[in-house]
Amino acid sequence: MKTVYFTEAVFIVSKSEPDMEPIPIVVPDEWRGNERHVRVMNDGWGSMNNLRVTFDLFPLPSASTKPESSAVFSGVTNVGNVSETVNIDFSDALAKAGAKIRELQEMRIVGGRFDGETSKVTVSLGGKMVEIDEEDFKLRRAALFGPFKDGGAIVSEILDYSTGEGSKKKIHKVKFSTIVFLFNEHLVGAPAPPTHEYAVLFDSSQDKYQRRVSISQVLKAGESDRFTFRIGCDKSSYHQFALKLIYDSNDAIESPPIELHMIVSRSGYAYVQKQVKKIEIERPLQPRAHKPW
Repeated sequence: MKTVYFTEAVFIVSKSEPDMEPIPIVVPDEWRGNERHVRVMNDGWGSMNNLRVTFDLFPLPSASTKPESSAVFSGVTNVGNVSETVNIDFSDALAKAGAKIRELQEMRIVGGRFDGETSKVTVSLGGKMVEIDEEDFKLRRAALFGPFKDGGAIVSEILDYSTGEGSKKKIHKVKFSTIVFLFNEHLVGAPAPPTHEYAVLFDSSQDKYQRRVSISQVLKAGESDRFTFRIGCDKSSYHQFALKLIYDSNDAIESPPIELHMIVSRSGYAYVQKQVKKIEIERPLQPRAHKPW
């Protein structure tokens, strides 16, 4: 019997080769800007060959209705080879299911105003510009939805595609479900997607302190922009705070009081701490003083 000291591990690799399997991802239309389409992204290194979408269309369920048990339309779309991304058009399927797609495409908002009592919108109707109440516009638009009363449809069933060639050819089938909307919500005032995200770390057991985050956003006259803040903490905690945005050096916009309940798992925080310590050892960070309240 003797004490053994391990000093080195040697990995003897006899072979390494890339995995060229594609990874299909159905991208949700989170910002309501991809009307009547479903975007499929390939996040792998190989092509999805002969991609075909076999699908069913169901109306969106609402608070007062249950999900439909049978599809209002079923179809097949042959897409072809996809190496990176493809935006699949469901306009024809939605039209065959009963939605008046051509009229929806022609009915669009080009302007709006508030007259002191009601919101007015300028709408393109039949090639003419007409100003009507916003609520009237929504009713007219909803009349074009057909069986999709809430302006959208659930698309679900199968993506099938092949990989490889000859004896290495494989057929893959992937189930999916997503929502396709009939109209572009951005056209009626929905916010644009964020252009940048900033991070800030709160303290779980401290009062009256500030966290200052350097941001770089430019807002030109007449334009809009959105950016977000990701807030972190060392453990589950409750916070009361306000957010002040400083612009042009001295001017500021301050929010009303905000309450935040944050849940941080013990195991997740322990993992993050290990990663932070590893980074600090490899590249030491300069301490940052936080301005007192």
